[in-house]
Amino acid sequence: MLELISPRGFLEGVREVGFEDVTELEAACLMKVLSKPELDNAVILNEFVLIMENFGIPPFSEEEEFENDYVPDSDDEKVEEKEKDADKKELAKETTVKEEEDKDESKGELNELSDKLKKFGEAAKAK
Repeated sequence: MLELISPRGFLEGVREVGFEDVTELEAACLMKVLSKPELDNAVILNEFVLIMENFGIPPFSEEEEFENDYVPDSDDEKVEEKEKDADKKELAKETTVKEEEDKDESKGELNELSDKLKKFGEAAKAK
């Protein structure tokens, strides 16, 4: 689905988000790139978002804005949320400990393999 906005509405939106000092030349260049003559010079917002993503600017949606605004209604929910956070932290600690154990085990295996290779090399030189 194409989301269209008029050129004037687009430029007003650009100014509203903080780009108040856009010159006439800059506005003309923007409209040259973004407006579609076959759509009465409307700007396709989907295309604009894609262009911005290509410049490394992530899309902004209202969902992301309110994602971390949850406020529990009751004390029970607050307690449950604290317990979940504690569980997550405990799981993260366990995972870290296991990763460290795996690294230590891998180092031991590498040292053992290295010793075997040294012995093999020394045996080959002795022959």
